[in-house]
Amino acid sequence: MDGGISMPTPNQSDKLVSAEVIRHYFDPPPSLRTIRNWQAKRVIPFLKIGGNVFFDPSRVREHLLRHREIRSRNSFRDLP
Repeated sequence: MDGGISMPTPNQSDKLVSAEVIRHYFDPPPSLRTIRNWQAKRVIPFLKIGGNVFFDPSRVREHLLRHREIRSRNSFRDLP
């Protein structure tokens, strides 16, 4: 697992899932309230169709890896 989110399997990657399902892609799973807070703060991408909210696991993972990766302050070049 990279960044605490598991890679969806090929048959899951094209499916839209609910907040209850997307939370189980994380290790450990955040609460549903945390997922909703991330949604409200636009931390993770989502789709709203009518009154329903869906998440694309592949897009969520890609977004988090691109935008939420924390890099080390020290690089390997500084090692003796």
